[in-house]
Amino acid sequence: MSRDSKRILRNSILLLLATVAVVCMHLRFSATIRKFDYLSGWALLVAILFLAGYNLRKRFTFLPLGSSETWLQWHIYVGYFTFALFAVHLEYRVPTGWFEIIFSIIFAIVMLSGMAGLFLSRQIPKRLTVLGGEVIFERVPTYRQQILDRAEKIAVGASAETQSATLLDFYTKNLRDFLAARPVFWRNVLGNGRGLFRVLQQVEDLKRYTNEREREILSELAALLRDKRRLEFHYSLQGLLKAWLFIHIPFTYSLLLFTLVHLILVFGFSTGAP
Repeated sequence: MSRDSKRILRNSILLLLATVAVVCMHLRFSATIRKFDYLSGWALLVAILFLAGYNLRKRFTFLPLGSSETWLQWHIYVGYFTFALFAVHLEYRVPTGWFEIIFSIIFAIVMLSGMAGLFLSRQIPKRLTVLGGEVIFERVPTYRQQILDRAEKIAVGASAETQSATLLDFYTKNLRDFLAARPVFWRNVLGNGRGLFRVLQQVEDLKRYTNEREREILSELAALLRDKRRLEFHYSLQGLLKAWLFIHIPFTYSLLLFTLVHLILVFGFSTGAP
């Protein structure tokens, strides 16, 4: 068993034991300890504060607060444990009232987006490694324009070099739109390469009717087509890896805000405040 597998097994066992302990405590003491839900509420607040603190830890990397990987592991398993705390706090019932419903929806969004982010952060780097090369996300539009400019130059140069408009006409009718088109996000995320296959097949079909130099030029254009497609895959996959944070982080802070409001309301009513 690898080191990572051992760590996952150990953390999963600890998570299971902690969850069982919380549920058993609730079943055993909720009827005897006055306002047991206060305890679960405070525990839930502490857990949410800790989870929100992970984003701050990533911003202040210079502080000696432990490694980011350690924080990530705690973030993952405390996040799962928070689900148990939330269920205990609700006493395993369907939420009622507009505040509880909104609170529960926000909690569900945070949980589901966190699980989705964990899956994406494990799978997308593997797919990017298979694609090969390191691509800076913010510079992808510039790279795409450079590829288009290079292809235009090759096509125009081929017309002058071969004294024939065959390759330029072919490029204009069959390849330019593909190279100039903006990436289709979900098609790239799902790995759909039918568009690339279609234009590459057209290139191969034309090669049968060209001379050796023209085939070399077509091979250069085919390489640019592949480079453009690879950039699109990188752009979409890296974009997806960034996009989920724009859901998870804002809703995490919204959850924290709702938790604080909930505490104010609970203690306000419990002390007879108007």
